[in-house]
Amino acid sequence: MCEESETACKPHIESDPKEQPKLGEEDGEPCPYTGLTKREIKILKGSWALIKHRALLHDDKCSILSWFVGHVPNFRARMEEKYPKTHPFHKNLVDDYMKTHSTNVFSTLEKFVQLLNFPVELEMKMRYVAKEHILATPSVGTEFLKHVEANFGIFIANCLSLGEESHKDERVQLYVKLISVYCRVVEMEEQEFLKKKGRCCHVL
Repeated sequence: MCEESETACKPHIESDPKEQPKLGEEDGEPCPYTGLTKREIKILKGSWALIKHRALLHDDKCSILSWFVGHVPNFRARMEEKYPKTHPFHKNLVDDYMKTHSTNVFSTLEKFVQLLNFPVELEMKMRYVAKEHILATPSVGTEFLKHVEANFGIFIANCLSLGEESHKDERVQLYVKLISVYCRVVEMEEQEFLKKKGRCCHVL
């Protein structure tokens, strides 16, 4: 039996989530998990409503689905692996899945933003999502997410209607920082999964 490492995702906060005080009781106090300050968290929370509203309801340029297809190589091909190409409704199934997936992506991002003041619960959520992606078929690990991390600022900038200097906008930088935290979690969880898989195979 392979046991899950308790240090798969660092930094790890040992206190119980229910006992964890709200972050940012002092101005400028950084989160021990994300490194974000109280002011930065406020900026992220304040801009989320606009990002979600435009991306989900109105602006095709801000569609997470279109962004994935345009900026993440082989995204559609990976989705097609979930359904046999011989299925008579193959294309419709893939299209429906991609639309559902784009909504789920926003629900997850929204949860990350909501938990920014609660580092322990945020860590738990990120680790859970990371494991679900790593165990998915096909697996969604660091090779896939490196493209998401590298281009995520473009998506946020479009949602905020920013121009050529969008990379200098603090909101864009903060969202990139947040997604980078998640990508590091995936990287560590992926390494832990491969180690555990190697130990299990060795035993067998």
